[in-house]
Formats: sequence, structure tokens, C-alpha cells
Amino acid sequence: MRYATYLEKTDHEQFSLGSSPRGLANVHMSCWVVVTDAAGNTYNVMRAIQADDLCKSMHFGVYRGRDVLDESSAFFIPFTEVPVVVPFATSSSPESVVYSGQGFDLELFADRTVWNEANGRVQIEATQLGDVCSLYVPSQHPHPHDFVFRSYFGKAAGTIDGEAVEGLYQMDSVFSTPALNMREAGWTDHVHQYWLNWLVEYEDGTYEGGHAFRGMPGTEFTAGHHVVDGRSTARHDMALEFDRTSRGTISAVRLAVGDDVAFEFEQRGSFDWPIHTFGEVASTTRDKKVRRSWNYMETFPHNWGEVERYNAAHHDLFGRYPSLRGMLEGAVVRDERIEWDAPRSPEAKS
Repeated sequence: MRYATYLEKTDHEQFSLGSSPRGLANVHMSCWVVVTDAAGNTYNVMRAIQADDLCKSMHFGVYRGRDVLDESSAFFIPFTEVPVVVPFATSSSPESVVYSGQGFDLELFADRTVWNEANGRVQIEATQLGDVCSLYVPSQHPHPHDFVFRSYFGKAAGTIDGEAVEGLYQMDSVFSTPALNMREAGWTDHVHQYWLNWLVEYEDGTYEGGHAFRGMPGTEFTAGHHVVDGRSTARHDMALEFDRTSRGTISAVRLAVGDDVAFEFEQRGSFDWPIHTFGEVASTTRDKKVRRSWNYMETFPHNWGEVERYNAAHHDLFGRYPSLRGMLEGAVVRDERIEWDAPRSPEAKS
């Protein structure tokens, strides 16, 4: 597959829905954090601006992770308190672009993000590390649409229910054919299968992190962003390998950043099985001692597009998304596909 990775300087106007690199339209923006508190609890918060409905924002939940790989973690803040899909409003100032809706406010500056989620129970301020890492994927067989993918990486700090937390932050802006959403444009059908991001802080005060892709079979898609003490490199030589549990959950990740450095990440648990796992560095080829680290692993089985289409159809019919936990009851990941070894629950069939 043909693609190009490159760096850009951040301008807050890049976050505007009117931004149109290479004549493409903003089809999806998402931001998330993986953070820990003083007691070692790990939290995940994610929100999208534009989802299946380009006029709506989607809240993916506030999880507190458990050290269990083959099951989803519990929601720390329930969807009854913060609805999944709500309309959003946007405004701008000379320095920032703001998105807001029921339960959240997200203000995006050139070098930082101020994010209040879950009616203020989550308060995050993230500082950007490095440059914008951008990716261009022109249309080619088998996917019919161009993509531009801009990634903003940073360090997050703030509070969840008053408890201090810190960890990694990332925001991605995805551009494709106007009027399509990201599912319709086919990102997870044709291009994206595996993705990792990580942040490591060493005892000597230095840090590094970024993200790495491994695309669908046959794409040879190995793009990434590597940040070392504020200096960014756009990569095309990321290598990811995995260990799995008997249910197919990723339990360990090995990342090689070209020939420069390698890491192994031990996965402690799943947030939303089987898509997202979390953990920390188990080993590195750096001759440095790790003080603390965070990683967030995303995997899309080959047939995940079928799950996304089912979710969208369910929402169109019933006005709500189905329970992902219920739908995946009895499922396993086998040969990189979701399969069911037992009947799904009645809730999943509703």
C-alpha cells in the first residue's frame, strides 16, 4: 500500500471542521487519555467529535481498568450520567477551537488541550509533546477513498473525581471524502488493524513515546510517530508483534522502532474487550531505568467492520447502540477474526 508520513507544526485552526488538507473533509476527531492515580488505578476516557452522525459527538465511556485481560473493565462513570451520543456546538477564538455539548467541553489550543468530561468529574489538561505527525493514504485498491490522518501526542494531567491523575494523551483528526463518516470511508475495513501508543518516563528525567500502526494483511502499513524529548520523527518502519491469551486477547506487545530502539509492553487488562488493552513497559533496549510508563493497544479483528455496521443498523432501528459487552458474550478472537463459540445474550440480540 502506498502512503506517506510527514511532520507539521501545530496550528489551532487545524482543529476546525473547516480544515481541509488535500481538499478532504474532517470525518472524525477523537481524543483520549490513559492515566493513573497515586494508588495505581488506570483510567481511560475517550470522546469523538463526529461519529456515525457528523452532527453528533460520541462518548466512549470512562473506564477504571481491572487487571483482567479476557473481560471488559467496568465503567467508572455510567452512560446514564453521560449519554453516548449528543449534539455538539463549536466556536473559535484567536487562540483555540472549542467543542461542547451535554456533559463535556473540549478546548483545543496549538500546544495544549483543556478537557472537562462527565460534567466536570474528569478534568484534564494535556501538553503537546513534539510536532503533529501526519499520514496521507491515497485511494488505491481495495479502498476507494483518500485519507489524511493527523495525530497530536501529549502528556496529560488532571483529576478524576478529585483524585490526581497523569499519563498519555492523543488526539487524531481524520479527513476523507466529504459527507462520509469514518466507517463509510472504510478506515477499519481496508487500512487499520493494529495500533499502539505509549509514553515512557525515565529515571534521568528524559522521555519518549508516540504511536505505531500495523495495517491489514497485505498492506505493509507500518506508519508511526516517535517522540524523544520533544523531537518528533515520522516513521514508516514500526514493527509490532503480539502474544495472546486463549480467548485471543493481546497479553504482550513487542515494538521495534526501526533499528533505533525496542520495547516490550506487558498488558495488564482490557478496557473494552477485545479492542483496547492497557499496560506498561516490561523491558526496553534503552540503557536507562524506567520510572513509569503507559501504553494503550488497539486491535480490530479482520471482520470488525461487520460489528460496526451492525451497531449502526441497530442505532438506526432502535435509536440506541447495542451493548457491546452483550454482543460479544461468548466471542473469541481466532485467526484474527471475531467468532462466537456460544449463543449471544438476549440483550445482544435485541
